[in-house]
Amino acid sequence: MKKFLIVLLSMAGTSAYIHAQPPCSPVVVIDSDISSNTTLSASNLYRIQGCVSITAGNTLTIPAGTVITFANNDNLMVEPGAYIQASGTSAAPIEFTSTAAVGSRVPLSNAGLIIRGNAAINESSLTLPCSKTHTAGSTAADSSGVMTYVRFSYLSGSAGVTYLDNALSLVGVGNKTKIEHIQISKSANNGLGIIGGEQRMKEVLVLDSKKSDVYIGLGAQPQIQTLLTLKKDLTMHDVVGTYGMLIENNRSTPGATPFTRPVISNASIVGPWQCDPLSVSSDYKDGILLRNNARADIYNTVVAFHNQYGLYIQDNATAQNTASTPNALNVAYSSFTNNASGDYGQGTFTWSGNGCSSSMADWIAGFTAVGCEETGNQFAPVDLAYDASFCADFCNPNFVQDFVLDASNTVLDAPDYTASVLASFDALDYRGAVQETDLYAPWSMLCPQNKISCTRSALKGETQATTLMLYPNPAQAYTEVQFHAEQTGIATVAIMDKVSGKVWMEKRVVIESKGQQNIPLGIKSLPENVYTVRLILKDKVLYGQLVVK
Repeated sequence: MKKFLIVLLSMAGTSAYIHAQPPCSPVVVIDSDISSNTTLSASNLYRIQGCVSITAGNTLTIPAGTVITFANNDNLMVEPGAYIQASGTSAAPIEFTSTAAVGSRVPLSNAGLIIRGNAAINESSLTLPCSKTHTAGSTAADSSGVMTYVRFSYLSGSAGVTYLDNALSLVGVGNKTKIEHIQISKSANNGLGIIGGEQRMKEVLVLDSKKSDVYIGLGAQPQIQTLLTLKKDLTMHDVVGTYGMLIENNRSTPGATPFTRPVISNASIVGPWQCDPLSVSSDYKDGILLRNNARADIYNTVVAFHNQYGLYIQDNATAQNTASTPNALNVAYSSFTNNASGDYGQGTFTWSGNGCSSSMADWIAGFTAVGCEETGNQFAPVDLAYDASFCADFCNPNFVQDFVLDASNTVLDAPDYTASVLASFDALDYRGAVQETDLYAPWSMLCPQNKISCTRSALKGETQATTLMLYPNPAQAYTEVQFHAEQTGIATVAIMDKVSGKVWMEKRVVIESKGQQNIPLGIKSLPENVYTVRLILKDKVLYGQLVVK
């Protein structure tokens, strides 16, 4: 396709170009390395084309509300020593998604974001996409920047590159990198891949990855709290096996150091049986698979509704980590229920004489008192009392997300935070990521197929927005107010009667960053009518029209 240069990038020092790309304009196509400090604009729609790297010593700043798109074979890579400052907000998350239009999106091939740091991995040299190689570092306190309120959809990583088949790959990323409020949806491979490093992350939602929602390996030692993984779309599975979480040390050298050993608390690993157990493919496997000399500390976690086991230890080397020496595999104060083959299981090896106690059951349930058994675990039957919205149609215009539990009916045992490895973790009220308040609803998007990628100001033939967009519209129970903010501050959204001006609903939100904003509104209490929607932000007033049916 012939390309037309329309304007120069407003990004100092980069050699990338802008090309006309219907139906959104302007579309900024970034097709060469970012070799100086660069700031994007939420007023543009961006396209990563080919292999693009942020080179060492340089920072890519991505404002709240920015949308960055990919097609097959498009990769964005943060090199060691480079930084990505992706600071979205609850009202205006940053989007990494497919170039495809609403209704025609499918998981991409060989497309994703790879962040590389200088922390350790237990492979001296790792092959990467785009004909690059990663060399292991040794700086645990390394920083690759900030990623907050960022959503990924339809990215899948590189299926042909070992360990890099993840929508978001963190390779040797250090513990000074801030990673919070991340959603990953619809990957044809793994969702989140943690390869070495010592990341710290909170509030992560992974939805419908065909392989593992979360992969952890090659010496990774992350700390993760409030991780929610869901297997909802029953077409999203793979013959190689579909898991909630896969943890391993090193496939080719199981004894390689540093050892993989994540610390995980308050995860909810929810499988496909929750809503439709009669139609589940045999490709769906275990909630948590531990293999190849895996180590881990897993606390206050819920593993439920998987097609095989909740927790599965595949090999003898992994089982040996449960023994008093090295006492490097701990699963305590966690709840397992409604897993089709049982709450826990093991591969074809003899536990006695290798792992803790005489059997896996002795270890995980604490049946004997050898000194290395686990404590506080809870097994089926367990009524989680998770809200019915978990099983609703996420793409129905009337869907209202409410990922909470019913405190009066849940029979989850109490969590425990006394383990020394949890010293820096928050003490939440319940096991799992699902609490009495939905941690994810304010910023997540459960139906990325219907998400409008073009910002209002980027729609072809239009200038910067002077009105509000509402989607869906007409709506019944939920809509989202979309607009471009030229300033920060307190915004007040009001839904008013078109004739009398009566205010039916009002919501105040904090606009933390300029650019594209998305404010969710629950409207199921409104009668059928046509309403005026007004937004006031300092000295600017925007209007839109909403049809409630």
